[in-house]
Amino acid sequence: MDAPPNIDPVTAHADSDVVHWLINGTRDQRFIDNIFAEMSIRLQRAGLPLKRATLHLLIQHPQWLGARIMWADGMREAEINRVIRCQGALRIYRQSRQRIHDGATEVRENFERDASLGRKHAVYDEMRAKGLTDYVAWPLYHTLGKRHLVTFATDRPGGFDDAHIASLRNLLPALALVSEIRMKNRLARTLLETYVGSHAGELILAGATRRGTGTTVRAAIMICDLRDFTRISDNCRAMTSSIS
Repeated sequence: MDAPPNIDPVTAHADSDVVHWLINGTRDQRFIDNIFAEMSIRLQRAGLPLKRATLHLLIQHPQWLGARIMWADGMREAEINRVIRCQGALRIYRQSRQRIHDGATEVRENFERDASLGRKHAVYDEMRAKGLTDYVAWPLYHTLGKRHLVTFATDRPGGFDDAHIASLRNLLPALALVSEIRMKNRLARTLLETYVGSHAGELILAGATRRGTGTTVRAAIMICDLRDFTRISDNCRAMTSSIS
């Protein structure tokens, strides 16, 4: 993972400039976590009172079910937490984002009101304890009906105002496109690594696709087994973080 490029601290970006940057300024950035971190910093410098942002993705990978990319105020790089593919993991993952999974187009939570009047969720309690005042979540639509999730939170007294919400909502189409491209690139790389290996996969991605071409390698093959592997796999517990 590469660190996001430095951003001039005296440069202010209007929210429309952040959309323009997402569409035109991220072509050379391979990793969506770096893009998400820089986008959050640019939003802050555009005047949005952003304190925390997360991006939740269901991914196609033989080991991982999904991932949460989290940025918070003061971070130069986003933090990535992966959800291992295991029995019960999909149910746990969906429970953590149930309302969006059920078709909600927006989830909003005001942390300044009495906690007993709000929705019950451990992550809400954690954000309230950190002094956050407002939280909003939206589905992020990819092609073929795929729905992911993006969230934003603030510690501004009174929470996000209407202009803040409009600016954040305006980002969603561009963020969806940018994130889907990176996910598809990652999927292609994962498939190649899974079925032909990382070395051959890199060659294919670099353009080695002609029939009949290849290389000769010296190799040793080791065949081994892990005792009770089937039982271990059946009983493994999902390694999950709170997803919100």
